[in-house]
Amino acid sequence: MIKNKDALKINQKLELEDVIQIDLSKIHQAARINLDKFDKSKEIPSNPSDEISTLNYLSFVSPRSNKDASGYFIKGLDCIDGVRPAVATDNVFKSAKAYCNTKNELKAFRNKVKDSLIEYLQHCLDNEKPATLAGLEHSVRQAVPAEHHELLNDYIDFVSNEEWQLPTEFNINSNSLKKYTRIRSKTDSWELNFRRKALGTTDNSDLYYDDNARKLTIRCSDDLVKQIAEELGSRNAS
Repeated sequence: MIKNKDALKINQKLELEDVIQIDLSKIHQAARINLDKFDKSKEIPSNPSDEISTLNYLSFVSPRSNKDASGYFIKGLDCIDGVRPAVATDNVFKSAKAYCNTKNELKAFRNKVKDSLIEYLQHCLDNEKPATLAGLEHSVRQAVPAEHHELLNDYIDFVSNEEWQLPTEFNINSNSLKKYTRIRSKTDSWELNFRRKALGTTDNSDLYYDDNARKLTIRCSDDLVKQIAEELGSRNAS
């Protein structure tokens, strides 16, 4: 019941091109096998690391109308139902960086693209909504000037390919997102946890880093000033 079907696509010159697609509209339940990953899976040790264990060569294919029945078949075929949220969240940023690196005109906007994606994923997380490929593309377009929007026409195809495997929609892993939004470090004496956007190299930044002196200067909030004053006052009193 899987057949080829004729279709059209628009290339970067805004010209129509004939393409051949696979018609999956009549599929009831199926498993997709990635043969390259299947070969690699044979080399996985008996106690794989968490990173290696994400090497799934079986994934499930089913129309949304069959979603209620898919759980039985996923278990029976020993498949995964899409990409895990932690992996998908991480791949949002890795794929965006890789995509910008493939086009010279977009390299200068990599940081803006990252910030826009962070804002979108954080919004989805705060509102308990899944992220979508359409939402990701919209966020990327917001960070790129309009004259370069044509270069983003194949963005969704790129991030949903076999390498990055971003599904149409997916849940966001908060811990994976924090890796891109916050900087954390601690010693026996102190612990820091702050948003990356707060860091700067000028003295008017909330957190000013002097690379030559290797010092971080913090612009204190009123609450922090109060706590410091109370601590120093208690020391002097004693």
